[in-house]
Amino acid sequence: MRAIIAATKGRNIPTRKQIMELISQEFIRPVSPTPNHLKSYDYSLHDQFSPTNYIPILLYYPPPQLGEDNQNPNAINSTRLKQLKKSLSQVLAHYYPLAGRLGKNNTSVDCNDEVTFFECGGMVIGISATHKIFDASSVLTFLTDWSALARQDNPNFVLTQLVPIATLVPSSTEVPPVPDGEAVISREPCRTNIYVFNSSSIANLKIKGSSENIPIPSRVEVVTSILWKCLTANSKKPSFLTHVVNLRKRVDPPLHAHHIGNFVWLLLASKHESEEDIASMVVSIRKGLFELDNNYVKRLKGDKAVETIRDGISLLISGIKDVDFNQFTSWCGYTFYDVDFGWGKPILFCTIEPKLKNTTILLDTKDGGVEAWVTLGEEDMKMFEKNKELLNYATLKASHPT
Repeated sequence: MRAIIAATKGRNIPTRKQIMELISQEFIRPVSPTPNHLKSYDYSLHDQFSPTNYIPILLYYPPPQLGEDNQNPNAINSTRLKQLKKSLSQVLAHYYPLAGRLGKNNTSVDCNDEVTFFECGGMVIGISATHKIFDASSVLTFLTDWSALARQDNPNFVLTQLVPIATLVPSSTEVPPVPDGEAVISREPCRTNIYVFNSSSIANLKIKGSSENIPIPSRVEVVTSILWKCLTANSKKPSFLTHVVNLRKRVDPPLHAHHIGNFVWLLLASKHESEEDIASMVVSIRKGLFELDNNYVKRLKGDKAVETIRDGISLLISGIKDVDFNQFTSWCGYTFYDVDFGWGKPILFCTIEPKLKNTTILLDTKDGGVEAWVTLGEEDMKMFEKNKELLNYATLKASHPT
């Protein structure tokens, strides 16, 4: 894992063009060594199938004001940095897999503790955790524990009792080699546009997306549907999408956030040229979720787990040939805006532009809306960003080449 603390010399949130000066870099080691019986962290079956790319998360905090004892902001930040280092060292002793290196056998992580810090001056805290051992839910659990230790406001605080997913879905030697995350990164010029759907637009989309079968669609379903509709507006091909689904609440009995590792899978939804209304697309997405529950989740435990995952991958590969294919990930509902290290909650939570063509990431806004980070090829984006129906519901916030 690589943890980054960065601060700008100005008092505003840093922009892409703002130059950062590296002041210091420091390895943060766990306050206590990894116990011998935990020197190797076993992958779960889902970890084995997960890519080796990283999950980048950025939390922006407002610059400190002049303290009551007349401390200037730089002195306050210096104290905060020491607080972060100390608490990170403490939490890494508990989250020992994050301080390790990936093993070569695709079944474990060698837990050699290593963290890098950057400081540049007001405050951005960034974390880039390998997807090979953590999904977004696990990263949030880590940040929640780290921030609680940093606040030091509860002397009786007890760290989350972690349960590796591998105890439920153990690894297997029958898993074929998994492509490196870099292998799926698009090499052609892409652009990421960030669109904001406010709460009013989402309410209107829920009305358009409702039907007799699904009278109250979720905000993720309706935002995904309008984006899917606009992404395929000029295509005559059948269209497929995948959506990453957190399985913790979908198994019986449900799991909790303290079950760490990768426990996500993909729902697969399809639509044809005749299915152009948002309500029909919501139904397709909900159908994909139903099929995920029945054809995948129920078969996960037991000796059918490897076969189940293989079947799912085969279905995905066979389903996306000669079609329009889009990938969606939603971090909506994850409480990153509640991560408080002792100086208040973040004013902004975001990620960085993905380098995967035809990829959309959905994030919460602080006021209850949804941000969509849409990455397309340059020519596809030129058509997409002119779509009038899209602009009826969403506002373009930013546009970045990747």
